[in-house]
Amino acid sequence: MRLKDLEFELPNGLHDAKINAICRSLKTESVDFHLEVLTGLPGDEASRRHEVRDGILRFKGAKIVIIEAPDVEAPFLSAGAVNFVLTEDEAGNIAEELLEKLQSEYHTYTFFIQEWLSSIKIAATDLEFISS
Repeated sequence: MRLKDLEFELPNGLHDAKINAICRSLKTESVDFHLEVLTGLPGDEASRRHEVRDGILRFKGAKIVIIEAPDVEAPFLSAGAVNFVLTEDEAGNIAEELLEKLQSEYHTYTFFIQEWLSSIKIAATDLEFISS
């Protein structure tokens, strides 16, 4: 699955989604982002507009995962879920020397973490969304 496909599957795509946890398995070469996803729509009745559901965004074949340090001026000390913007990067967001080592087809992704003013970069072969 590609990120653009996932955006169509969810009522609001990943708009206003938050990351609650990140888990990387070196054995299965996967990275799970435990998310809180907005399911309410602007046209819904007022009591449902802000409804969310939990889910896991799983990156499969994740050979490269880079979590950048937060900006020193960012409010990274507070516990809790973080807001993000996720992009699939056509040109690649990881050093070319690393990407050249990969043997399979991969896609590169960047999570820009708004509270950290920094990014998480991933090279993976596939992704899926698992509803909780």
